[in-house]
Amino acid sequence: MTTMKKIILAVSVLLAACACNRKEAEPAAPVKNVIYIIGDGMGIGQITSMIVEARPEATFVDTPGMSVGLAKTYSANERVTDSSAGGTALACGVKTNNGVDALTPSGDTLTSIMTYAKRAGKVTGILDSSEMFDATPACFYGYVPDRDMWDELALQLPDAGVDILLGSHMEYINDRKDGIDLTPRFLDKGYIVTDRFEDFMALPGFHRILALFETEKMMDMPGAEQDDMLTQATRKTLDMLAGLDKPEGFFLMIESARIDHFGHVNDAAGIVSEMKKFNHTVQAAFDFAKTHEGTLVVVTADHETSGLSVYYDDEYLFAAAGGEKTPHPAGHTGNFVPVFAYGTGASEFDGFMENTEIPHRIAKLAGLPLDNPTE
Repeated sequence: MTTMKKIILAVSVLLAACACNRKEAEPAAPVKNVIYIIGDGMGIGQITSMIVEARPEATFVDTPGMSVGLAKTYSANERVTDSSAGGTALACGVKTNNGVDALTPSGDTLTSIMTYAKRAGKVTGILDSSEMFDATPACFYGYVPDRDMWDELALQLPDAGVDILLGSHMEYINDRKDGIDLTPRFLDKGYIVTDRFEDFMALPGFHRILALFETEKMMDMPGAEQDDMLTQATRKTLDMLAGLDKPEGFFLMIESARIDHFGHVNDAAGIVSEMKKFNHTVQAAFDFAKTHEGTLVVVTADHETSGLSVYYDDEYLFAAAGGEKTPHPAGHTGNFVPVFAYGTGASEFDGFMENTEIPHRIAKLAGLPLDNPTE
């Protein structure tokens, strides 16, 4: 048997094994609420590490009725994507070049599925465990030809209309090199602006909010693996949105960014810790979907980082070398990434797919037009 046939057989067995947890496919029902969860740098190895290290605790992978697929991640110009091209694919449904946020390779502006959700009357939100202006979240609200143009992305943020914004790096709002303080622009649009996590958690109900603070410190708080910042923020946000009971529903994107960070430096312990946190965040979303009809949860990754494999004697192996001095996007691989779906319409995410298909499938289920130029 050739190597390629062995790979195809192995992947087919994986998908068949995952399928045993699913219910029989049901007719597609309208999706009101979307919870889109992205594990930056999360591949099959990272998921496996979560399952192995969490034992005997159950993980979200054990959830009955969940659908499972695999997504290809290459960009328009490279076999290995970076987070900009990967984020653009997941947000806009179009392949672009590495280093580009939400523009086609020829420079045409793309519109994210979150923007279409906003236009349809849905409440929108971004919760991120790291920088609000980094590639993945930026592709959902902005567009730049160079992913490092954070000052420009910050200028675009007030007019993007995203109702709930949680992440880090407030200095791009109120301590900018150009001397412009963007805080009044948010206040004029009815936002609360804060650099304290406690203020976010103390909200008595739904309110537009920009909360940017030192998330890295919050992620390292005592007991974080059991109730980390992102999981707390997810529960809080879902409680607020449930209380709002908006007929059009909501669209929430949640990114766990530090899986990728630890992958780049080949830190197995760090990856495992982040995956344990990620597990709780996803379970919080699944719990919401169980009790709120019309909610779809989609969990995937922009790419895999480090080529992680679970090995003998509690060891982990890395196929992609890490380190601060390796060329960008060093440490990423072209491996397939998992796609998990739960709730209304979940059965639409079975099997192999391009990463660009994921937002198109979500849009179709939610009745959103995702109409972007392609090349």
